[in-house]
Amino acid sequence: MCAGLVAGARDPTMGCRLQKRNRGRVPGWFAVSDAKLRELERRWRETGAVDDEAAYLLERVRVGDLTPERVELAAYCGNAGARATLAPAAPAVFCVLPSSTTDEWDYEARESFRSFLTRVAGFGGEAFLHAALAAGWFVLPVFERVRRDPRPREALEVAEACLLEPSAQNLAKATAASEGAAAAQGGSADIGDVLTGPPPPRESGAADLASYVCQLAATLEVRSRSELGVGAVSDMIEMLGAVGVNWSMLAGSLAQRVASWALGPNAG
Repeated sequence: MCAGLVAGARDPTMGCRLQKRNRGRVPGWFAVSDAKLRELERRWRETGAVDDEAAYLLERVRVGDLTPERVELAAYCGNAGARATLAPAAPAVFCVLPSSTTDEWDYEARESFRSFLTRVAGFGGEAFLHAALAAGWFVLPVFERVRRDPRPREALEVAEACLLEPSAQNLAKATAASEGAAAAQGGSADIGDVLTGPPPPRESGAADLASYVCQLAATLEVRSRSELGVGAVSDMIEMLGAVGVNWSMLAGSLAQRVASWALGPNAG
């Protein structure tokens, strides 16, 4: 059920409420808690129950394996276990108005998506990068349905590698891959191409987005920022609008990836 968008700052007391039971533990508690954590994870994976997932997430917060901010982000993106962990203080689930069209002119759905992406960006550069990558993969088929040029896909794959390991080698690859995806907008003379001329505007926009996402992933300053300004969000909205997307379906895809990252291993 759509609960609407919530603007403004996050609850500054939420982390305190989740972590307060961590105080005053004796040294042996850590080994006991580790065993408890493994048991809670096993139980949740066996049952798949929301309450079991919530108990597991809460224990991860207590032992420092997961930050309260990540739980809040996952809750905003609709993860049931995260929401149960924070109840009754869970943030309202994001709501992007259903889009009946697949173009940039669906103003209300686009602005609803803008609010969603702005909220995600407020959780930091890495959260935004995961959202951007999800958007890149979402629109890639728009390009590949008419082109056999592999460069936009390669750019997204390199961006994924940069997120996993921002090594000098991967960052150097990202610069080249971003340039390659940008060049794909102009078409290719390869014999295997379905079309020999430049791709149409929507397909070109998908290649442009892949290039942009790869460039972002190679920018360590973006990754380390605690939050991003409206500029990065506006850039994404403009490029997605040029491709022509169903904003509500896109938001669902982004939310799924961002929540999965937020609750992933070593999210402390």
